[in-house]
Amino acid sequence: AGAERNGGEQGERHVLASPVTGYRPGRLDRSIGRGVEDLEVAIKDLVIEWIELPAKSPLVGLTVATCRIRSTTGATIVAILRDAGALAVPHPDEELRAGDVLVVIARPDTLPDIRKLIESGPPA
Repeated sequence: AGAERNGGEQGERHVLASPVTGYRPGRLDRSIGRGVEDLEVAIKDLVIEWIELPAKSPLVGLTVATCRIRSTTGATIVAILRDAGALAVPHPDEELRAGDVLVVIARPDTLPDIRKLIESGPPA
Protein backbone atom coordinates (compact mmCIF):
# COMPACT_ATOMS: atom_id res chain seq x y z
CA ALA A 1 0.00 0.00 0.00
CA GLY A 2 1.20 3.52 -0.67
CA ALA A 3 2.23 5.61 2.30
CA GLU A 4 1.63 9.31 2.58
CA ARG A 5 4.84 11.30 2.99
CA ASN A 6 3.34 13.75 5.48
CA GLY A 7 1.86 11.19 7.82
CA GLY A 8 -1.81 10.36 7.58
CA GLU A 9 -4.75 9.78 9.84
CA GLN A 10 -3.93 9.17 13.49
CA GLY A 11 -3.33 5.46 14.04
CA GLU A 12 -2.31 4.86 10.42
CA ARG A 13 0.75 2.61 10.16
CA HIS A 14 3.43 2.66 7.47
CA VAL A 15 5.46 -0.47 6.71
CA LEU A 16 9.25 -0.39 6.59
CA ALA A 17 11.88 -3.05 5.95
CA SER A 18 15.30 -3.23 7.59
CA PRO A 19 18.22 -4.49 5.52
CA VAL A 20 20.30 -4.67 8.73
CA THR A 21 18.07 -6.81 10.96
CA GLY A 22 16.44 -8.78 8.16
CA TYR A 23 13.04 -7.50 9.31
CA ARG A 24 10.74 -7.96 6.30
CA PRO A 25 6.98 -7.63 6.68
CA GLY A 26 6.77 -7.63 2.87
CA ARG A 27 8.97 -8.18 -0.16
CA LEU A 28 12.14 -6.07 -0.06
CA ASP A 29 12.81 -4.14 -3.25
CA ARG A 30 16.32 -4.78 -4.60
CA SER A 31 16.78 -1.05 -5.23
CA ILE A 32 16.78 -0.35 -1.47
CA GLY A 33 20.55 -0.92 -1.27
CA ARG A 34 21.18 2.02 -3.59
CA GLY A 35 18.71 4.14 -1.62
CA VAL A 36 20.56 3.43 1.63
CA GLU A 37 23.88 4.39 -0.01
CA ASP A 38 22.36 7.68 -1.17
CA LEU A 39 20.98 8.33 2.32
CA GLU A 40 24.36 7.67 3.96
CA VAL A 41 25.96 10.27 1.69
CA ALA A 42 23.18 12.76 2.45
CA ILE A 43 23.41 12.50 6.23
CA LYS A 44 27.25 12.43 6.41
CA ASP A 45 28.07 12.63 10.13
CA LEU A 46 24.93 10.81 11.32
CA VAL A 47 24.26 7.09 11.63
CA ILE A 48 21.12 5.01 11.41
CA GLU A 49 21.07 2.41 14.16
CA TRP A 50 18.67 -0.48 14.81
CA ILE A 51 18.45 -1.11 18.58
CA GLU A 52 16.32 -3.87 20.11
CA LEU A 53 14.49 -2.96 23.31
CA PRO A 54 14.98 -5.80 25.81
CA ALA A 55 12.11 -6.87 28.07
CA LYS A 56 14.07 -5.75 31.15
CA SER A 57 14.60 -2.20 29.86
CA PRO A 58 13.05 0.52 32.02
CA LEU A 59 11.86 2.13 28.77
CA VAL A 60 9.31 -0.66 28.19
CA GLY A 61 5.89 0.85 28.87
CA LEU A 62 7.09 4.43 28.43
CA THR A 63 6.12 6.49 25.42
CA VAL A 64 8.42 7.86 22.74
CA ALA A 65 8.16 11.23 24.53
CA THR A 66 8.60 10.02 28.12
CA CYS A 67 11.59 7.77 27.32
CA ARG A 68 13.44 11.05 26.57
CA ILE A 69 15.82 9.62 23.96
CA ARG A 70 15.68 12.82 21.92
CA SER A 71 15.90 15.27 24.81
CA THR A 72 18.81 13.48 26.54
CA THR A 73 20.87 12.25 23.56
CA GLY A 74 19.75 14.30 20.56
CA ALA A 75 18.87 11.08 18.69
CA THR A 76 15.54 10.71 16.94
CA ILE A 77 13.42 7.57 16.78
CA VAL A 78 12.39 7.48 13.13
CA ALA A 79 10.65 4.10 13.22
CA ILE A 80 9.67 1.24 15.50
CA LEU A 81 9.85 -2.25 14.00
CA ARG A 82 7.45 -4.85 15.38
CA ASP A 83 6.36 -8.35 14.37
CA ALA A 84 2.95 -7.04 13.30
CA GLY A 85 4.48 -4.31 11.16
CA ALA A 86 6.35 -1.09 11.64
CA LEU A 87 5.59 2.44 12.68
CA ALA A 88 7.23 5.16 10.61
CA VAL A 89 7.83 8.39 12.53
CA PRO A 90 6.04 7.16 15.65
CA HIS A 91 3.75 9.54 17.51
CA PRO A 92 5.20 10.87 20.81
CA ASP A 93 2.40 9.02 22.67
CA GLU A 94 3.33 5.64 21.13
CA GLU A 95 4.15 3.18 23.92
CA LEU A 96 7.40 1.24 23.67
CA ARG A 97 7.14 -2.56 23.94
CA ALA A 98 9.57 -5.32 24.82
CA GLY A 99 11.16 -6.59 21.64
CA ASP A 100 10.60 -3.37 19.69
CA VAL A 101 13.46 -2.50 17.37
CA LEU A 102 14.02 1.23 17.53
CA VAL A 103 15.40 2.78 14.36
CA VAL A 104 17.24 5.91 15.43
CA ILE A 105 19.22 8.57 13.63
CA ALA A 106 22.04 9.93 15.76
CA ARG A 107 25.60 11.15 15.85
CA PRO A 108 27.95 8.19 16.35
CA ASP A 109 29.30 9.64 19.60
CA THR A 110 25.82 9.50 21.20
CA LEU A 111 25.30 5.74 20.67
CA PRO A 112 26.79 4.81 24.08
CA ASP A 113 24.41 7.32 25.73
CA ILE A 114 21.43 5.79 23.90
CA ARG A 115 22.41 2.27 25.02
CA LYS A 116 22.86 3.51 28.62
CA LEU A 117 19.40 5.12 28.49
CA ILE A 118 17.90 1.83 27.28
CA GLU A 119 19.62 -0.06 30.12
CA SER A 120 19.09 2.48 32.93
CA GLY A 121 16.04 4.52 31.95
CA PRO A 122 15.62 8.27 31.59
CA PRO A 123 17.20 10.61 34.13
CA ALA A 124 15.06 11.66 37.07
